[in-house]
Amino acid sequence: MFATARRRATAAYLAGFAFCFGLALSLSASASGCSECWDRCFAERRECRQAGNPAAQCQEIFQDCGNGCGCPIP
Repeated sequence: MFATARRRATAAYLAGFAFCFGLALSLSASASGCSECWDRCFAERRECRQAGNPAAQCQEIFQDCGNGCGCPIP
């Protein structure tokens, strides 16, 4: 009886560990995609300002780009 309980506890521990490991991998992949998207948005805003456009217009374009990323602001 005690051995069965220990096996269940070990199996539950391993299942939890596997879940956390998979979650960490998926979040790191998502974070990489977010970083690339935001880098593109920052570059577009910089180019917009260098072209002499008003700051408000460039900020609006930046916000639209960031909303398209679907990620939190870095």
